[in-house]
Amino acid sequence: MRRRSFVFSLAMFVTLALQMPAANACIGSNILLEDDFKTMAPNWSKDDAFWAGNSMFLMTPQLHYEKLALNDKYLPADMDACVDLVLAAGDLTSGELVWHNAGGLAFWVADPSREYSSLNYKFLVSPEGTFAIFRSEVTRQPPQFNRIAVIDWTKSPAIKPGLNQVNTLRVMTKGNQATFYVNGTRLTAITGQPPPHGGKIGLVGASGATQSYWHFSNFKVTD
Repeated sequence: MRRRSFVFSLAMFVTLALQMPAANACIGSNILLEDDFKTMAPNWSKDDAFWAGNSMFLMTPQLHYEKLALNDKYLPADMDACVDLVLAAGDLTSGELVWHNAGGLAFWVADPSREYSSLNYKFLVSPEGTFAIFRSEVTRQPPQFNRIAVIDWTKSPAIKPGLNQVNTLRVMTKGNQATFYVNGTRLTAITGQPPPHGGKIGLVGASGATQSYWHFSNFKVTD
């Protein structure tokens, strides 16, 4: 990351840290996973596009590209995950090339070392005030990538559009059911395919024609 961009990011960290409320979306009594992002914890995947500090996780995907920061802890089928998400800089349109300009949570992520394929689901929101749920699978034999829209891009008044808006995302799973919320409003629910050996969770960000700066905070998973 260039020095100018890095300085800009730190300035945005300080500004947004003063604006962000404490997340209270996850209501489970037992905390399964939590991170205050004061530093980059070793249980997150490493990438030049990731940085943590000042109670924020920063993700800066390259143009027209999506990044996944995966946590290595296995989670049970029944969980309640939440995170505060902010687009600090980037396109205000979603874009049409390869990946939408969007950020969110990945869940039901299968461990590729245990399975014949790598499977994950993603709950994404865009700066246009839309959301989507995708199922992605990478198979080994034959090598193939499949990505389908379980719920294609849908407008919701619950999502705050634009830059520097805090959107609290929540995914609640029970068995093979997943329910999705933004800012306390239920958006939709799906029936999916959880990994049989336990799943992981991650943070997702993508850039459009301009590099996006996605900030995550108040990350927590309860039972």
